[in-house]
Amino acid sequence: MIQLLMVGGLKGDFRYLAPGIDEYLKRLSAYVAIAVQEVKDEPVTATVSPEMAMAKEAERLMPYFQKAAYTLVLSERGEKYDSPSFAKTWFERVPPHLLQAGKIHSNGGSGAGVTQPMIVVIGGAWGLAPALIDQADWCLSLSSMTMTHQHVRLLFLEQLYRAYKIHRGEPYHK
Repeated sequence: MIQLLMVGGLKGDFRYLAPGIDEYLKRLSAYVAIAVQEVKDEPVTATVSPEMAMAKEAERLMPYFQKAAYTLVLSERGEKYDSPSFAKTWFERVPPHLLQAGKIHSNGGSGAGVTQPMIVVIGGAWGLAPALIDQADWCLSLSSMTMTHQHVRLLFLEQLYRAYKIHRGEPYHK
């Protein structure tokens, strides 16, 4: 099972991304059990710097890291791949028992009997604290370009769906 952790919510002008995110979660459910959870973001203020905000968000994320069987974080500091290489690497690096499809139960477990999920972490507006990135099993970058964390949600899910289609030799990738 994959637990997708996202710092902050889809606010304001970014709500238009929700249908696309939902569509790729639905498509992915045929291949892998995914649970989505938003983690509260920390606002930057006159007395709270971006570094302080990331540290506070890291405190909120740390319990998930401690319970995870495998951790993937998305960061501009991460490894970059084209889609076929990402698909190949995904299935080589992630333990196979974490990639099973199955119904997700309300307690966070899946019908596949996985007790410790893989977590995929998408940071907030300021990214992720370097300490969290350093603790991850894998650090992935979707692009060298800067993009909003809200867009990263949709782009990662689309690339993950594409990876499954490529891996299975099913039509989708061109």
